[in-house]
Amino acid sequence: SKRASSNSRLEILAGIYAEKAADHHVIKFAHMEIAPPSIEDGIRAFCDEGITDVVCHPYFLSPGRHVLEDIPDLIEDAVTTMKSSGGAAVADLNVRTTEPVGSNMELMVGLISKMVGETLGEDEDEGYDPGFVKKKSRDMGALGGFFGEVQRMVDE
Repeated sequence: SKRASSNSRLEILAGIYAEKAADHHVIKFAHMEIAPPSIEDGIRAFCDEGITDVVCHPYFLSPGRHVLEDIPDLIEDAVTTMKSSGGAAVADLNVRTTEPVGSNMELMVGLISKMVGETLGEDEDEGYDPGFVKKKSRDMGALGGFFGEVQRMVDE
């Protein structure tokens, strides 16, 4: 990103994840473009530490062009460049990519519902149900999910 605060947020998120990850996981962050470290820099840093099995997690909500094309291309270019320059660790390098963070719809709906509940000042411990609002039969005006929470607030 061109915004330093966005780039800093990714670094902070990686740090928090590193604290919670298994001890044998080494966590680093990288950017696609503009800000360092680049994806190639990140992969190279793993290789420098002798780590040859790398999992890239694209921090995006949807599987759009960046996730489906740009990131795989950047990884492939980095691996090709590194393998052509040689080195023992690089020869065994394997980079895999997860689905983007937003691909788990159930998790995303739960997070959205929780955030809407927090915005409305509803406390889960006081009976707030973060699930879906039941739609009345033939009531085309009723909304489900987090939109239902907003509709319920408007109706009150």
